[in-house]
Amino acid sequence: MRALKREHSIDVCISHLEGADYLNLLSKGHEKVLLCVHNSKRHDPNIRGALGWLRRRVLMPWLYRAADYIVPVSRELRQELLDTFGLQPEKVVTINNFFDVEGIRRRSLEPLPIAAQALFTQYPVLITAGRLAHEKNQRALLDVLALLRTQGHNAPRLALLGDGPLRADLLRRCQELDLRRWQIWDEQPLTTDFDVYFFGFQSNPFQYIARARVSLLSSATEGFPMALCEAMACGVPVASTDCPTGPREILAPLTPAAHYAATPEWAEFGLLLPLLGQGQEVAGAAPQWSGALLELLASPDRIEHYRTQALVRVQNFGPEPIMQQWEALLHKA
Repeated sequence: MRALKREHSIDVCISHLEGADYLNLLSKGHEKVLLCVHNSKRHDPNIRGALGWLRRRVLMPWLYRAADYIVPVSRELRQELLDTFGLQPEKVVTINNFFDVEGIRRRSLEPLPIAAQALFTQYPVLITAGRLAHEKNQRALLDVLALLRTQGHNAPRLALLGDGPLRADLLRRCQELDLRRWQIWDEQPLTTDFDVYFFGFQSNPFQYIARARVSLLSSATEGFPMALCEAMACGVPVASTDCPTGPREILAPLTPAAHYAATPEWAEFGLLLPLLGQGQEVAGAAPQWSGALLELLASPDRIEHYRTQALVRVQNFGPEPIMQQWEALLHKA
């Protein structure tokens, strides 16, 4: 890497994610080194054991101080880096992720297959998009839907976009909760008779998201959640766990970063909800989720309000305003 930097006369080298950061820093010469931090180092469940201790307590604190600038994608990540690694505040500059808002909006207008269109037309669909993995915590959403069913609310359907290592566990959990599930991998006919729909990976998820009544984010931890902003770009109201980090900055930017919702919070740009957690923790938070979602679904005015607010807020994360921040930092570097 050092030889490549010399050969191409690199002036600034920007790396993304921890492994690339190490390589960028250890090969540092006369060029400026910028690190882009996308995820929490404090809350990441994958940073554990002896190697996790070495990464969090030795490698990152020691190496990251050699960077010229560190660019976290959210304000909470910035504060976390300052508190955890003792970095110089002037070297840590928050720049959010950006989104092709117009491109997402354009793709969201593409028509759905007829069977899927019938589902989204006839029933209020709650949708979530992301890799089927523990950190995304889709399993807890199944418990929320099951609670709605026990309360007699049979109309809402849950749609999951994406695939991943948790697929079998989620399908099994549906069976345990007596939720009828349809999965694209079985190639069975799509009808409106199911409770949960597994649509798998879709090359254009936006055409599904745009037709949902509410988009859900259930993650235990994030950096700056792309799925949340992509749903907002589709003009869909969003309900998100108030997890570290990102959702509060997106939906309630004028509130303190260190504040976390203990009860449903009808924020400026969307609904913030308590962490769902895992296992027994879900039982405590699921009633708050089900109650707030029912309240949202029952209010066309509130749905329309959050549709409008979503489109307003997501403009702040379009390519132009974010790239202006990057250009300013590059000139400074």
